[in-house]
Amino acid sequence: MVKKLLDYQGRAFSDADLKELPLKDVIYPYEEVNFSQNSLSAEGLRKVLELCSRCDSLRILKLYKNEISDEGAQALGRFVRKCTSLEEMHLSHNRFTERGVEILVKASEEARKDTKHPMWLRLEQNEVKNPEQVKRNLEKHCSVKFVNQRFRGESDYKVHLPHFHFQRNEEGEPNSDGPRKRQWEKNWEGDRDDWRKPGWDGPAEDWRDDDWDGPPRKRWRGGGDDGAWDEGRRPPPPREPSPEP
Repeated sequence: MVKKLLDYQGRAFSDADLKELPLKDVIYPYEEVNFSQNSLSAEGLRKVLELCSRCDSLRILKLYKNEISDEGAQALGRFVRKCTSLEEMHLSHNRFTERGVEILVKASEEARKDTKHPMWLRLEQNEVKNPEQVKRNLEKHCSVKFVNQRFRGESDYKVHLPHFHFQRNEEGEPNSDGPRKRQWEKNWEGDRDDWRKPGWDGPAEDWRDDDWDGPPRKRWRGGGDDGAWDEGRRPPPPREPSPEP
């Protein structure tokens, strides 16, 4: 059976763009909704969640690489408690702090209370100042397991958090430091910049195709009689990147 996917990732949508989002008074068939890699804050998130509330079979929600803060975490928490079909939330590379993480974990735990299948909750590369302390507090008070790889099937824990120790540094830049990276640096005997050297001496911008002139058009296309959206032409969506080694 083909999974119904609504994919608007990487369209450079702002909160203002989502005000034009057409919604019909119908039940949408989507199992996955993807608005990742845009510029959405808590304001734009509200429109996304209004759409998601009309998806009775929603299992996966992707909002990574946006500008969603703790205010958005509160809206997500209220939504998650009602959407018991939801199994995955991809929220990395946003602006959640320790407070937002706690809200999301507790809401996810409550939503999964009647099942042994945990919520897959990605929250790495946010604005958590002390991830180790947050990890200890959550382990003490919540049914949460911090993991480094995907686990499918039943679990004694209600929430799985992968790669949580990867958080932004004090300058707000993504942090890729971790055990795999440190082992790679230990074993590497050459110049760290050697990977850049094979024949490339042009500016960084030259990797782009000559005919590229910006992101896809920001437009919504009309839905059919079943209320589904025509998503238009687009390149195949990339998978959410895992943290760098």
